[in-house]
Amino acid sequence: MGWRDRDYARWTDEERRRFYGSGGGGSASRASSSVPGQGRLFGTCVGVVPSFFLAVIVSLLVALALGQLPRSHPLISALHFRLPALSSPAKTGHIALRSGAQLGSLLTLHGRLPGGEAGTVTIDGAYGGGRWHVLAAVPARDGSYSARIQLGRKGLLHLRVTYPDGHEAVGETAVG
Repeated sequence: MGWRDRDYARWTDEERRRFYGSGGGGSASRASSSVPGQGRLFGTCVGVVPSFFLAVIVSLLVALALGQLPRSHPLISALHFRLPALSSPAKTGHIALRSGAQLGSLLTLHGRLPGGEAGTVTIDGAYGGGRWHVLAAVPARDGSYSARIQLGRKGLLHLRVTYPDGHEAVGETAVG
């Protein structure tokens, strides 16, 4: 039961004066005497709750803006994340790789971007179905890029290349 449903919350000013010796006609005295023993503290606590929720909402909006707006900045690109509802669907292509590679060798990936596009090309890798790790992040200049990756672990290496416009290409090679 809330405090407004209690009998003393429905008292008139006359009844408050009779039982508590106060209860003028102003709204300040009504707020301070509507809950016995609480005084003005109750009124300030009610204002804190909406302020807290407003601060949480503003913080979430700032986090969304930081995660979505600076897509090509090199210092903030690590903080970038995609929201499926807000970002366009990424088109996935295929990387032509050899079926096997030697442990300890260098794997070189190079390619061209459409229309002389510039930005950062990111190469992620995962062994066997594990977690994805950034293996290289290289700049694309004049529409082309080249990345070298040291193969330091045995197993099936899944590669994902993410282009500056958000498109992706995937491939795999066995490292042995």
